[in-house]
Amino acid sequence: MAARSPNAWVQRTSSFIDLSIGVLAAPRTTFRALAAESSNDWSHIGMAGTVVVIAAALDGLRFAAESGRAAALAANVVLSIYMGLVLWLSIVSIPALLARFFALPRARVHAFAATSGWSFLPWLLMPALSLWESVLGTTAVLLFAVTLFVWIVYLFWIAVEESFSVSGKQTLCLLLILPQLAILVVFVWVWQIVNEVMSLLGA
Repeated sequence: MAARSPNAWVQRTSSFIDLSIGVLAAPRTTFRALAAESSNDWSHIGMAGTVVVIAAALDGLRFAAESGRAAALAANVVLSIYMGLVLWLSIVSIPALLARFFALPRARVHAFAATSGWSFLPWLLMPALSLWESVLGTTAVLLFAVTLFVWIVYLFWIAVEESFSVSGKQTLCLLLILPQLAILVVFVWVWQIVNEVMSLLGA
């Protein structure tokens, strides 16, 4: 029997639950398939946005529960969702701008929008840590929180590799080196403009 391609797997298991299991159990295969499907299918990007919204909303509920103020519940949830979406779009925008600069196909940016959104999936487990703090202790909860953060970063790493078809070294350059260089160039450019303006005002 011929082996199923990753694309066929995503088409066959395109429900939210099945994709969630795929991201957690086989992230590279799932992201490779999502990257291929999301290039011309916005539904996966929509589901990725749903992951971000649900994770952020649960985090807002956690903050409201910890503060003990029921009146601030709606405000916390709305603010958390807003911050989560801003964070996701900001992360997507960096490779998107670089892809535009290097004239990469727009389909790869669409693919990264989907895979990066699904990379937030472990964030759904963060509110549960608060419930276990009284049992496990603060140190254990902090350790689990760091583990979840590392897990999310690992998923983002795979998302970049599979969406843009790059190697590990290229991913490191794309995520860490190039953005820092861009910030440095902008800072130097702004500094020069300020100096020029100050010199003109001084003259």
